[in-house]
Amino acid sequence: MMGRFAWNLRAAFYDQVFRLPLFRRIREEEDASFKELTKGFAVQDARILDVACGTGHYMKILGGGRLYGLDYSAEMLRIAGDKQKASLVLGDARHLPFKTASMDRVVCIGLLEYFGDREAVLREISRVLRKDGLGVLSYSRKNIFNTLRNLLGSRVHACSVEEFAISLNKCLLEWVNGRESLLQGQVLCRKA
Repeated sequence: MMGRFAWNLRAAFYDQVFRLPLFRRIREEEDASFKELTKGFAVQDARILDVACGTGHYMKILGGGRLYGLDYSAEMLRIAGDKQKASLVLGDARHLPFKTASMDRVVCIGLLEYFGDREAVLREISRVLRKDGLGVLSYSRKNIFNTLRNLLGSRVHACSVEEFAISLNKCLLEWVNGRESLLQGQVLCRKA
């Protein structure tokens, strides 16, 4: 995983990358999946945690509930704070600084691919999610595009649908629904 310094540098141009035609198309496809899976997600007073919230893109789409954003980069959080009213926390997804069963909803898009042990993060998500709470999580798919990303130095840990489902089950998260886009799969899951 990249260090804090690298993520802080990346924050300055992170949103601009998604204005380039190819990346804009990918983002639009992923946003459509996210919106479909999160219909009715941001109910009034729901405590919603966005793990690896980055610049706040997905919190802005959610728009409701009591939003909490966690990121590894202080600069990403600064930008997120300019976009969305939320309680923002600097931290590591492998050690979430929230009480057990304190969240009604958890979002984690574009993070798990950077961990060889994605279950370390999934266990923490499961811990902070209340029983029957919902999550929308993404994984990088095993395909030629993610293979190319690795060849270009991204160090992406892609997995199959089956592998991701097994990881969810090990962490007491039940697969409810899923969608796939070019680079990633997104899953709506429920805490068992």
